[in-house]
Amino acid sequence: MDRIVLFFIITFFFFLVKGTRQGDKNGRIHFIVLSSVALILASALRGLSVGPDTHQYFIIFEQVKYYSFDELWQSIISDGPITKDPFYWMFQKVFQVFSSNYNAFLGLVAIMFCTSLGIFLYKNKLSLNELYVSYVFYLGLFYGFYSITGIRQTIAVSFTIYAYLFLLNKKTFLFLIFIFIAYLFHSSAIIFVLSFFLIRVKNVKLLLFSVLVLLPIIYIFRYQIFTQLIYMTDMEDRFGAYMKESYRGSLSVLALYLAVVVGIILKLRSIPTDSEMLNHIKNFSICIFGLPLLFVSGSAGRITMYFSVAMFVLVPYLTTSIRIKGNYFFVTLFMFLLIVIAYHDQPYVFYWNEITPVY
Repeated sequence: MDRIVLFFIITFFFFLVKGTRQGDKNGRIHFIVLSSVALILASALRGLSVGPDTHQYFIIFEQVKYYSFDELWQSIISDGPITKDPFYWMFQKVFQVFSSNYNAFLGLVAIMFCTSLGIFLYKNKLSLNELYVSYVFYLGLFYGFYSITGIRQTIAVSFTIYAYLFLLNKKTFLFLIFIFIAYLFHSSAIIFVLSFFLIRVKNVKLLLFSVLVLLPIIYIFRYQIFTQLIYMTDMEDRFGAYMKESYRGSLSVLALYLAVVVGIILKLRSIPTDSEMLNHIKNFSICIFGLPLLFVSGSAGRITMYFSVAMFVLVPYLTTSIRIKGNYFFVTLFMFLLIVIAYHDQPYVFYWNEITPVY
């Protein structure tokens, strides 16, 4: 489904739940479930032409059928026929024991991600209004990746979300276990280990100031930094495609992120020193660090997306709590998100309506 259609569906769910449950505990759960179902169906029912990677992953899904469990296991533990991402191939092989339908597999991936995101939002005790802002924010900036492309990394992010929750609850061992599982699906997930050190930073103001000061330097050397990160995170196989991939919304995304920075500055003094919101701000600092790389390729966001999960809590908090000249900061930022949704809308087709098969 198009983002605009999903926006109206989620908005309908919001007013439906608000009118019947008035934002209580059950209302929050119901809204998360309803919004997740909408996102899962949109992802699962898409055609092969929707998203830049959907068809590529379909080819891999079909190739898996010609390999045995033994061949894939040998690829994982030693030298086998599959040299890249053998664990992901094994994951698909196990799924194919139950179903050989690719759209069903897309549905499973969507369930994994939307479930982890829903749990994350619920555990952070977002109000119904904040949950609504969070899902609209998702539609505006992240739907184009998590819901219609980047399958391996979407699975990896779902595990790093759980890892983040364990880290916030000071369960370091489980944090590392889930980072390792995410790494098996996409090696770039190892970068989220940085979160372990970020939440131990005491001076949040100094961290934000340092990142902002570094922005011009990062912009100057953006091509060199992007090239190194691509190779460090084991995505060199798609380096050419990433370098050619444009991101027409770079300026709008930059403006939005800077608006969030302004919001943080306005609210930082009033945030309690023991609040988990400070940890979200620390993780968000990595997202700021990666902004100049968007002017190299839209895929640069893949590198920092593990940290961007914090924004699903941070942005709703800011938009519903900051007042500027008597008006909620929510109004300005929320309207901007609507513009981003419209600006980045992409053609969508259900798999049964695809007239010309994609080979």
